[in-house]
Amino acid sequence: MILALGLLTMTGAHLALAGVLAKHWPYIAAFIGYSVLVLSGALKIAFTTMTVPATIESDFRSTWEGMYEHNKFRLYHIERAYGCCGFMNATDHAVPKVCKKSPEFGYEEGCFQFLKHETQVQWARAFAWTMGAALAQLVLLGIGAFVYARAGNGLHLDDEQEEYAPQDPERGWFVPERQAEREFLQQQQAGSITPTTDAPAVATLQVAVPGPLTQSPDPPQLSVIPTGLPAESQDAPPQKGNGIKLPEQIVRSSHGLIDHFYRHRTEKAENGGRGSSGGGKQVLQDGQR
Repeated sequence: MILALGLLTMTGAHLALAGVLAKHWPYIAAFIGYSVLVLSGALKIAFTTMTVPATIESDFRSTWEGMYEHNKFRLYHIERAYGCCGFMNATDHAVPKVCKKSPEFGYEEGCFQFLKHETQVQWARAFAWTMGAALAQLVLLGIGAFVYARAGNGLHLDDEQEEYAPQDPERGWFVPERQAEREFLQQQQAGSITPTTDAPAVATLQVAVPGPLTQSPDPPQLSVIPTGLPAESQDAPPQKGNGIKLPEQIVRSSHGLIDHFYRHRTEKAENGGRGSSGGGKQVLQDGQR
């Protein structure tokens, strides 16, 4: 019985180790089943030792008589160890026979009472060890159940699910309260949800540069087409001119720059091209300001 309990304990320990390493629930369930079997066997042994069977006297007598016939030397050592003589008294299969003839030898009591007391002590010690082991096993099972409850139901997650399972250092692999986040990550990985980014609005600045100044005295026209409009608004035919994409904050101040540049060119044409290259640099500096 004790050997069987030892084998069950070793098997359960291996199952528990495999279940923890593989994060597989059937291994954990098998370990719990084996633990229950070991615990029940240990309790059975413990409570059996609480009561002395009624056949203890007949069992000891048959053993004593067998050794008296075949191995008297062992009975001699028993009588010497406990200071007794014979089984029930000094005339009941006593070895050596002198103990029943000489009271000075000191062996006047039978050995059965000593053997019965020693058996009860041994059984009580076995009961204490067995109950201690059972209590330790119950504590370990409670600790394991507490750790598993803290970790949630993450033992069923496979490797693919662990890639997008929300992590929580306080509670383990998988947190049921964050199910919505997990489902969103699943849909995003499947491609059903396209992530959107809020990009700043960019406007298109188109400037119509005129030909010779004498043929087109009117100032150039400025048009702004925001690129953030719907697709049908952007399909309109582009206006004539060079397309320059600028942010809206630059476009707001571009009207004054273009007017200044146009006036400078007009004055230069009226003066017969007397403007120097230094004047052009000054205009560019003014425009930059």
